[in-house]
Amino acid sequence: AGIKYIIIDVPPRADSQTVAGVFASMEKNGISAVIGPMFGGQLKYFAAESSRYKIPVITPAPSSIKGAKGVSPYVFGYGMTLGQEIAAEMRYAGYLNLKSVSVIYPRNGYGSKLLSYINFYSKKYGVKVMGATAYAGKTVDFFDNFNSIVKFTNIGKGGVSKAEESQLGITPYNLMNGITEAKPLIPFGGLFVIGNPSKLELILTQLAYYNISGFPIFGPSSLDSGHFMEKYGFYMQGAIFPDGYFKHDTNKTVTDFNAAYKGNYGEMPNILSAEGYDIGGIMIKAAGKINSTGYADGPGGVFYKALLLVKSYKGVCGISKLSGNRFKKQLYLFKYKHYTVYILQSPFGS
Repeated sequence: AGIKYIIIDVPPRADSQTVAGVFASMEKNGISAVIGPMFGGQLKYFAAESSRYKIPVITPAPSSIKGAKGVSPYVFGYGMTLGQEIAAEMRYAGYLNLKSVSVIYPRNGYGSKLLSYINFYSKKYGVKVMGATAYAGKTVDFFDNFNSIVKFTNIGKGGVSKAEESQLGITPYNLMNGITEAKPLIPFGGLFVIGNPSKLELILTQLAYYNISGFPIFGPSSLDSGHFMEKYGFYMQGAIFPDGYFKHDTNKTVTDFNAAYKGNYGEMPNILSAEGYDIGGIMIKAAGKINSTGYADGPGGVFYKALLLVKSYKGVCGISKLSGNRFKKQLYLFKYKHYTVYILQSPFGS
């Protein structure tokens, strides 16, 4: 069909002038579409230029398309979003009939955004947010955060008498190590734990240290890491987390892709590889629809119309459906138990 596309991987700090120059060059070379960028912060520049030059952009950037909605219909999203992660987890919390959840989150823009999603989807699925506690960037001891959402047993100061040991079921050794058989009073049914991996490892280990357990922990997609599980699997028993791709899925679409990828690159694919593969498949499917769109709008305009005709696509990340300018799909939802990852929800359906 004479389609030309280009994969864009501009530096993270690329500014509007850089992106404008890239698009000007693409127009001269008759480029029909762009795959990229990888960084959500650059989407506003791509949105402006895609609208100006009428060249569609399909991005795997793992964030919402800020600046594109209502500004450029030419920017199509395929990557997993933070909102999708929280929606999948809160939907499952509702399925479990959890009456309430609490939240531990970082005091920054990322944490505030996720908290807003949690509040929104908790209302949608009938789950009450019972307490949310924010931590600063330098926090390494989370006792104060825990103390604001659970009630620790008042064990007094100093030594513990034999009578107290008998009544509470604890020993001075237990107290010294922070692990007591007298569990704190836990008023919520589930706990959302938000943060980067270095914070997650501290929070999870300290939850166990203070014997705050007995409920599902909902975490971000970064928990889907073999390295993290290998080091901290003991502390994440029962943890629930989403992701957009699962290389260990036995679905034939996934296993065929894994075999082909490993045969070519000598390693297993990651989520960016999988999303890039799916985006390529979407573009091939769109190219096959160009005959029904006409050629009067230039390479980019023609391909844009063809993309709108791709109503659904089954790729290695699951089944997606075009809604507005985003290819929406269900995420995987996992549960980690007994050092094994179980699939609770698949983007390929049941």
